[in-house]
This record gives sequence, structure tokens and C-alpha cells, in this order.
Amino acid sequence: MTEQFARILQRWGADAVLEGESGKRTVRAFIQRVRREDTDAPEEATSFGAADLRRWLYIGPEDAALQAGDRVACRGEDFIVQTAAAVYAGGERSHWWAVLRPEREALS
Repeated sequence: MTEQFARILQRWGADAVLEGESGKRTVRAFIQRVRREDTDAPEEATSFGAADLRRWLYIGPEDAALQAGDRVACRGEDFIVQTAAAVYAGGERSHWWAVLRPEREALS
């Protein structure tokens, strides 16, 4: 299963640069915007002002662990990992799943 998934990523995925505690590396991954049914507007009003509430789904290789706070760059866009988890098929890790947010939201 892992080998098949790696072939799918290699063929149809995009180059993504991951940066975290373990350093920087380039992988092949799927990154796609998560669409909300009620709006596609990039910003929404909050009590603190306008906020970009868009999120992206990341699916990447089993050997490229992610954790909250890591950075992902793909196709000219920069993201911060909001949450991430390993996904298993049977007893074998198949891939990594994460939710990304635009990096410009990050506080300095």
C-alpha cells in the first residue's frame, strides 16, 4: 500500500518544501484548498477584525512527519501546519495528513 501511494504522489503530486524541527526537505504531496459550503470569501469579519479563514488539506509521504507549527511551501504559497497526523492502513503508516493555513496569519 505504501509503495502504491508513493507512486501516486510521485506522478500526480506537487513539489512541496517542508520545514520543521528536523530541517528542510522537498517532497511530493497533494495540497488542495478546503472549500466551505457557505462562502468562498478569503476573509471574514471577526471581533478582532478581518481574518483569512481559508484552510488547505495536505496529504504527503509516510516518511515526512509534520507537526503543528511546521512550514510548508508549494506553488508559490507559504503555509503553517495547524494540525497533522499519521494515517495508517492496517498496521503500516500510509501517509501524513495535515490542515494548513496561510503563513501570513502567523503571529511574529
